[in-house]
Amino acid sequence: MDGTKRIGESNTLTLTTMDTTSHNFTWEIDTLGISLSYLNDVWIVDENDIWVVGALSIDDSTLEYPGHTNYNAAHWDGEAWEMMKIHSGAELNAIHYFSENDIWVSSGGYPAYWDGNEWTMYRLHDMGINSGYIYAIWGTSSSNMYFVGRTGSIVHYDGSEFVKMESGRDVDLKDIDGTEDGEYIFIVGNNFYVPGESQALMITNGIITELYYSDYGIPVVEGELGSVTSVSVNGDTTYFVTMGGLWKYNFIHQTSKIINELDNYGYREMIVQAPNDIFTLGGGFNFVHFNGVSWDHNRLFLEMYDFSSGGADYKDNLVVTVGYTHGASHAIIARGSKYYE
Repeated sequence: MDGTKRIGESNTLTLTTMDTTSHNFTWEIDTLGISLSYLNDVWIVDENDIWVVGALSIDDSTLEYPGHTNYNAAHWDGEAWEMMKIHSGAELNAIHYFSENDIWVSSGGYPAYWDGNEWTMYRLHDMGINSGYIYAIWGTSSSNMYFVGRTGSIVHYDGSEFVKMESGRDVDLKDIDGTEDGEYIFIVGNNFYVPGESQALMITNGIITELYYSDYGIPVVEGELGSVTSVSVNGDTTYFVTMGGLWKYNFIHQTSKIINELDNYGYREMIVQAPNDIFTLGGGFNFVHFNGVSWDHNRLFLEMYDFSSGGADYKDNLVVTVGYTHGASHAIIARGSKYYE
């Protein structure tokens, strides 16, 4: 059409739009540990096989004197949570699971690997993890692992040796994800203190490319993205949570689109199961779910409880978020099951 004038036509086309997914979740809340217990990360294998890591303190009546025992992980078998002490029992901040005999966790600057028989701990302080802290781990197999952390630290493990990679800046790197074949890897980070520098990186063929950098956590002028807090890859698109909105980057065609639905919320965790099924977790366990058409901003936990968020995972119809309660400081696990009316 040119105005109201028809200038061309085609045969009738039949189109099918993508189905929407449900916004509806039923929740179960579990409390673990006593004072000073908290959880940092979670991995869902299935509804009867869930792993959480952090720092857990449990009253122990078997001790000769009243006291407690410290753990750093727990496993859900569908019936109950089993407390676990991995290696020394020090706080764990991340987990990456391949199979029951192939698991990575990290404690500060010390990743630990389970081969089905024993835990082996590695020291990365001399291999590029500055300030002794790993924030996130990711890989396609235990022969292709990445560890990212404070002040721009990136270390790659090929199954035999750890190699330091250069991010080019001293921004704290806090999240990482990639394609299933490992051809494209994306890393994001930000500095907590003002002015809050932030960075987004892409790794292909062992080469690091800086996709984005900002000197300020809060966008200064219209159009800026500010801090980048989380990343998730689905298909040929990478999704970045930023203070300026949800940034969708097609890394094949190198095109970008900004969706303003999530601007200025500072969501710290995002899992994209499909373009029509996205879960993002904010502070206080508030979350947003996208079903392909609408964004559901849910403040159920934020308004009812005094929770602080750690990590989250989302698989099929199950979402699990972890963190702790303020005051008593118990560790909290919220399991949400999605249902359709």
